[in-house]
Amino acid sequence: DLVLMDVQMPRWDGLQASRAIRALPPPRGNLPILALTASSSERERRDCHEAGMNGHIGKPYDREIMLRQIALILAAGRNRTGTA
Repeated sequence: DLVLMDVQMPRWDGLQASRAIRALPPPRGNLPILALTASSSERERRDCHEAGMNGHIGKPYDREIMLRQIALILAAGRNRTGTA
Protein backbone atom coordinates (compact mmCIF):
# COMPACT_ATOMS: atom_id res chain seq x y z
CA ASP A 1 0.00 0.00 0.00
CA LEU A 2 2.85 2.40 0.83
CA VAL A 3 6.65 2.48 0.88
CA LEU A 4 8.45 3.73 3.99
CA MET A 5 11.64 4.94 2.31
CA ASP A 6 14.85 5.48 4.23
CA VAL A 7 16.59 8.37 2.52
CA GLN A 8 20.14 7.35 3.45
CA MET A 9 20.89 3.84 2.21
CA PRO A 10 23.95 2.15 0.70
CA ARG A 11 24.32 1.99 -3.10
CA TRP A 12 21.12 3.84 -3.98
CA ASP A 13 19.81 6.47 -1.66
CA GLY A 14 16.09 6.91 -1.12
CA LEU A 15 15.94 9.74 -3.65
CA GLN A 16 17.34 7.51 -6.41
CA ALA A 17 15.08 4.63 -5.40
CA SER A 18 12.02 6.91 -5.40
CA ARG A 19 12.87 8.24 -8.86
CA ALA A 20 13.20 4.65 -10.11
CA ILE A 21 9.79 3.76 -8.66
CA ARG A 22 8.21 6.83 -10.27
CA ALA A 23 9.68 5.77 -13.64
CA LEU A 24 7.72 2.48 -13.51
CA PRO A 25 4.41 2.24 -15.38
CA PRO A 26 1.17 2.49 -13.37
CA PRO A 27 0.08 1.21 -11.00
CA ARG A 28 3.56 0.43 -9.63
CA GLY A 29 4.90 3.88 -10.43
CA ASN A 30 2.07 5.47 -8.46
CA LEU A 31 2.86 3.68 -5.21
CA PRO A 32 2.82 6.21 -2.34
CA ILE A 33 6.25 6.86 -0.80
CA LEU A 34 6.85 8.31 2.67
CA ALA A 35 10.42 9.40 3.45
CA LEU A 36 11.94 8.49 6.82
CA THR A 37 15.15 10.39 7.45
CA ALA A 38 17.33 11.82 10.18
CA SER A 39 17.43 15.13 8.32
CA SER A 40 14.43 17.41 8.56
CA SER A 41 15.89 20.42 6.78
CA GLU A 42 13.82 22.33 4.25
CA ARG A 43 16.33 21.29 1.57
CA GLU A 44 15.84 17.58 2.45
CA ARG A 45 12.06 17.95 2.32
CA ARG A 46 12.28 19.68 -1.05
CA ASP A 47 14.63 16.99 -2.41
CA CYS A 48 12.22 14.27 -1.28
CA HIS A 49 9.27 16.04 -2.90
CA GLU A 50 11.20 16.58 -6.14
CA ALA A 51 12.11 12.86 -6.20
CA GLY A 52 8.39 12.04 -6.15
CA MET A 53 7.87 11.20 -2.48
CA ASN A 54 4.45 11.92 -1.03
CA GLY A 55 5.58 12.90 2.45
CA HIS A 56 8.51 13.25 4.84
CA ILE A 57 9.01 12.31 8.48
CA GLY A 58 12.18 13.08 10.43
CA LYS A 59 13.78 10.64 12.84
CA PRO A 60 13.28 10.03 15.64
CA TYR A 61 9.63 9.99 14.72
CA ASP A 62 6.49 9.89 16.80
CA ARG A 63 4.37 6.83 16.02
CA GLU A 64 1.08 8.75 16.05
CA ILE A 65 2.42 11.42 13.70
CA MET A 66 3.69 8.72 11.34
CA LEU A 67 0.33 6.90 11.36
CA ARG A 68 -1.51 10.16 10.69
CA GLN A 69 0.83 10.96 7.78
CA ILE A 70 0.29 7.47 6.32
CA ALA A 71 -3.49 7.85 6.62
CA LEU A 72 -3.39 11.23 4.86
CA ILE A 73 -1.25 9.92 2.01
CA LEU A 74 -3.45 6.86 1.50
CA ALA A 75 -6.63 8.96 1.65
CA ALA A 76 -5.21 11.38 -0.94
CA GLY A 77 -4.46 8.43 -3.23
CA ARG A 78 -7.98 7.07 -2.86
CA ASN A 79 -9.42 10.51 -3.63
CA ARG A 80 -7.35 10.75 -6.83
CA THR A 81 -8.30 7.28 -8.05
CA GLY A 82 -11.86 7.20 -6.75
CA THR A 83 -11.26 3.81 -5.11
CA ALA A 84 -11.82 2.82 -1.51
